[in-house]
Amino acid sequence: MIRYFLIFSLGVVVHLFARDVFYYNNGKKIDLSPVDTQNISKRSDARIPSATEYYKTPNDTLIGVSNQLIIKFKNLDSFKEIVNTYKLTLLKEIYKNTYLFKVDALSDTLDISNQIYKLKSVKFAHPNFIRKAKER
Repeated sequence: MIRYFLIFSLGVVVHLFARDVFYYNNGKKIDLSPVDTQNISKRSDARIPSATEYYKTPNDTLIGVSNQLIIKFKNLDSFKEIVNTYKLTLLKEIYKNTYLFKVDALSDTLDISNQIYKLKSVKFAHPNFIRKAKER
């Protein structure tokens, strides 16, 4: 009886501390499953940041997440407030009202992008995903 209780307790503790990993795409929540980076071939592509976490989407697409975010603002009224609140570093403007930012900690990239996505002044926010190019 004690053995079962310990196993059940451990399962509850693991469940409580499990991290719900997801991002938003066109208003839909997309769940992600962490991937062991040992199984991913290391390429020497200078455009891919060395600190990258890899995930699989529900349709088995492999994506990499670095410490970069892409944010499109509906208007720039809250630009400075968002940058200061989330301690973002502006890397460059990609398009009108669309910017590439750097987040301090890689582990915060998905959480910060999801929080910013929910703001009324933001059209979209997501990590600057790394994906394998599709062959034609």
